[in-house]
Amino acid sequence: MVHRAGLLPGAVLLAITLAGCHDSAVPPGPRAPGPPDRLEVGPQPALRGLGTLGTGPAAPGGNRQDFDFDVGADLTGRLFYRDWRFDASITVDGDPQTRITAFRERSGFCGDPASGAEFEAVGRRSDGAYEAFLVVGCDNGAAGSGTDFFGIQTASQYLNTGTLSGGDIVKVVTGASPATGTLTIVTATTGQDLPTGYAFSASGPGGSVTEQSIGANDTRAFPNIAPGDYSVSLAGVPANCALSGVNPRTVTVPPGGTGSTTFSITCSATAPGTGDLRVTTGTTGSSLDPDGYTVTLDGSARRSIGINASTTFTGLAAGTHTAVLTGVASNCTVSGGATRTGNVPAGGTATVSYSVSCVTPNTTPTANAGPDETVLLGVLYKLTWWFGDPDHGPWSYTIHWGDGSSTSGTASSPGTYQTSHTYLLIGSYTIRVTVRDSQAASGSDAKVLTVFTDVGGILP
Repeated sequence: MVHRAGLLPGAVLLAITLAGCHDSAVPPGPRAPGPPDRLEVGPQPALRGLGTLGTGPAAPGGNRQDFDFDVGADLTGRLFYRDWRFDASITVDGDPQTRITAFRERSGFCGDPASGAEFEAVGRRSDGAYEAFLVVGCDNGAAGSGTDFFGIQTASQYLNTGTLSGGDIVKVVTGASPATGTLTIVTATTGQDLPTGYAFSASGPGGSVTEQSIGANDTRAFPNIAPGDYSVSLAGVPANCALSGVNPRTVTVPPGGTGSTTFSITCSATAPGTGDLRVTTGTTGSSLDPDGYTVTLDGSARRSIGINASTTFTGLAAGTHTAVLTGVASNCTVSGGATRTGNVPAGGTATVSYSVSCVTPNTTPTANAGPDETVLLGVLYKLTWWFGDPDHGPWSYTIHWGDGSSTSGTASSPGTYQTSHTYLLIGSYTIRVTVRDSQAASGSDAKVLTVFTDVGGILP
């Protein structure tokens, strides 16, 4: 059952809530309480347990609590506890912020206080926070008898107690050792692109630890352990790093002394990786560019691309690449300019897009002043001229008569027009007709007009 009132004396109270937290931790597999799986020194009392409270399924929401612990009076050991009702857990392991803080060799909560023990600890909850807690275990009978008792209370007042529905709790006294020593494991990492850390394992006369975390430049020490030879290994070295020396290696812990080993790792810069860059074009409007465009990547790689198409540059180094679109017809405009930058991810594809709009080019007006002519002096001259243009009216025109005068006007549509002028002197005059459309495009034509006084021609 779960209580919200204090059960056990001596617990340090912290305002942290255990229930409702989640973690990917999985309880260790079944084992019978027996030889320690921690580095320890003896003789000393120890409390070990592996079992279950409740009969529900081992699934979130199930009325079941699993525990697995091995703790000695020298304040070493480990614990894992999970309450499936809340899918929450608390752990004491190789994390330096988790630890056993107190051990009492008797417990008044057991029918026979000498059959049980209590210990206090700081554990890592499944939400990553750290919390103090107290555990009571009573070895009341053989494994499977249903008489052993387990209780846990956290500083945040989470409380659960009961007799085991499965498993066993044992109180033991470990064997003696003539002296103790210290095992020290050091990592020293240099170079570029260093990892955050590794995992180490150690085993020997004092027990074992498996896959414990250690930083890239870190030290882990295990004091008060049985002397002798320990096998120490380092795992999790990334591909861009090289470990010097043998692995695993043997470290001798002398009685009353320290056995130390340093794992030296050198790392190099990781390769940037490669990726692809996809270039797309989309063209709208009228009088589209008939021959497409050219895209140039990083100033060197060139290839043709259609007006509504895509092309992919593959095997590029991860990072920034620049594409430039050229060969765009003068009547077309690239939105945002012709240059694009794409950030190519390692193992992925970046895309840059071009949007092009086109308009039909303006047609220049065609003007025709007519053939050369003659006219009698004093007679009103009528110039017949015409112009053609399929687009962009209205139009304006100017006629230069060649005698220093001109006539201007507007026309609403192409066609043939007649404009009159009177010459006051005989001679030859160059008449020029100029037509300009609304887009300022112009066309012109010229002719020669001869002005005379009689049928014989121009008088000297």
